[in-house]
Amino acid sequence: QAQAQAQAQAQAQAHHAHAAAAAGEPSASADARPTNDADAATTHTNPHHTTAAAHASAEASRDTKWSEMIDHLTTYATTHGHCDVPGRQPRLGPWVQIQRAQYRLYRDGKPSALTADKVAKLEELGFRWQIARDRDSVWTEMLERWLASKGDGRSKVGQDPKLASWCKRQRKTYRLLGEGKPTPMK
Repeated sequence: QAQAQAQAQAQAQAHHAHAAAAAGEPSASADARPTNDADAATTHTNPHHTTAAAHASAEASRDTKWSEMIDHLTTYATTHGHCDVPGRQPRLGPWVQIQRAQYRLYRDGKPSALTADKVAKLEELGFRWQIARDRDSVWTEMLERWLASKGDGRSKVGQDPKLASWCKRQRKTYRLLGEGKPTPMK
């Protein structure tokens, strides 16, 4: 009788494995483990296992969110004439930074959330993948503002918080260079 029960249990497990395989799920034996040596028949499923359907659902959700954000970026580009969203812009700024980081992975052949279609959509908007070289033009603009603020020999830096912050960074960078320490400048 014990042998008949073991055979029935084995058939039931085989049937379950076959049904799971037909549904695109891995077999229970690959995903279950005994709770202890004494009771090897008692198993529990791996909580980290995701089914193909769950994976597809998560991917669809990410694509929907990406489509939402590309719509926001399109609106931003239409309003501002460019896609250079400041990082401090809620939701859209960090998203744009993530796209640039994902692009570097994509370009280097590493796993990335970007696809060729997504890259094409961003590029159609005039999205710039690298804006670091624009720091030189920002620096030059701030220098020109500083020079203009000294027009009558008296600096008006205090009236321009952005310029005051820039001047403070320049003084700190100059001090660090003099001390032989690393700075943001090369």
